[in-house]
Amino acid sequence: MSVPNSSAAARVLEAFRVYKLVDPSWIISSGGSRTSLSVAEPDSIVMRDLLVRLGVPESRILLESASGDTHREAVLIAPTLRSLNVEHLILVTSEVHMRRSIGAFRAQGWSAVPAIAPDPHLVDPWREWIVPTRNGPLFSGEVVHEILGIGYDWMRGWWRP
Repeated sequence: MSVPNSSAAARVLEAFRVYKLVDPSWIISSGGSRTSLSVAEPDSIVMRDLLVRLGVPESRILLESASGDTHREAVLIAPTLRSLNVEHLILVTSEVHMRRSIGAFRAQGWSAVPAIAPDPHLVDPWREWIVPTRNGPLFSGEVVHEILGIGYDWMRGWWRP
């Protein structure tokens, strides 16, 4: 049994909120395993299962489970969007990851509307924003990963501002 981390759960809740607001024809739940050695289910399946539990019909959820990174997700999802004659794309992810995700889809010819999933750590007590905690280096690592990722993807032509 796979369980999402708090960030993935926040993305699922935001996707469900957007679903209730705009009633889209499709939701694409994306994200594969980060390594070929992973025994956990791909993120796409875990998130799909949660969306179904929240009331989204499984028949309206498409899976993209082969990608292991942002660039590959955009590359694999773009043809699906074209085949479904999608006109508007709403992209749900975390605030830290949104800029790179939007740029990855732009590089594939899509202009996405951002729907930012609230960061579950923003509800931490105010003192944890000031006093160093174990979450600080984790969040800093995410930010550095995104900054370096944008530079790397831009150099390869995989990201557009």
